[in-house]
Amino acid sequence: MNEKVLSSVIAFAAEHGFAINDGEPALEKLSGGNSHVTWQGTFAGSRLVIKVAQPDVPLAPYDVGHEARMMQLAWEGAVPAPQVVGYCQQHREQFIVMHHVAGDAPSLWEVAKWLGDKETEERLAIARNFLSLLPTMHAVVLENADPLERHYQAYVEKLVRDLEDAARNVINLPRTFRKARDWLIANAKLCEGVAPRLHHGDFRLGNAVFADDAVVAMLDWERAMAGHPMHDLGFLCLPGMKIGDRICGLLSQDELRALWPEISDEPFNLKTIGYFRIMSMFSELCYMTRAMCRLAEGRARLSGARALPLIARLHHDLIASIIAWENDDVTL
Repeated sequence: MNEKVLSSVIAFAAEHGFAINDGEPALEKLSGGNSHVTWQGTFAGSRLVIKVAQPDVPLAPYDVGHEARMMQLAWEGAVPAPQVVGYCQQHREQFIVMHHVAGDAPSLWEVAKWLGDKETEERLAIARNFLSLLPTMHAVVLENADPLERHYQAYVEKLVRDLEDAARNVINLPRTFRKARDWLIANAKLCEGVAPRLHHGDFRLGNAVFADDAVVAMLDWERAMAGHPMHDLGFLCLPGMKIGDRICGLLSQDELRALWPEISDEPFNLKTIGYFRIMSMFSELCYMTRAMCRLAEGRARLSGARALPLIARLHHDLIASIIAWENDDVTL
């Protein structure tokens, strides 16, 4: 962390009751790469996490205020999330300060090692604990949100509009983007009559902090918004997050179906889950393609070698999944 940002963080923490003691803060970098840079340190004896916004990440521009508000809304609704100390938007590099949550957050590539030799019952107990976050989140109703059909129309239109703006001087986009946008809007009628709920937007194992096999916090709320109760489940079932026949490396489709009545009162409707799985593929495809366009113009920090195969797979899976959905042949 550079000296200018560090001095801003120290001043901000002091304003919020966390004046540093001698020898503090001892900052440790937690993440970077293609994401926002996150640090943890001790302030006035408390472990705090500082998430510093970066101008050149795939989802830029990033609104620290939005993520902080969504995280606070979740925390107030008894959803396990880090408690926000506050956020700063007064400097070129903006940041959120939150309390540290101890535990493990296994990535998709670490799931097999993390599960180790756990028996089926133990593995499914972890899956149940993780999925039980969904009804807790969905108990948070966003009363001032637009009706979901209108909300999702605006959402997918903005995804394509932002992508087209980024691609204008870089590439000619395939018709897939507009056709998929129109298909999603035409089928958004399945949201009719459903109250908007809190939707995390990046619901996966790598964003869940576990302690003793229980989820103690859900991280990364920057994509959170109003949404349908099945949207997060559709995201979790993205093809790229499947290991063998296990969704997110945790459980199979049959196991999910069997477990679902213990978790939620929402019906396990494959067409609805499949629709939001397709919407999640579409949003990821738009985000990644937009990031590649920004990279081509020198406005993004991203590994192109890693992103290009992902874009190709998302494009293929999106088309195949829409065809399967239309033929009532949805597989998660």
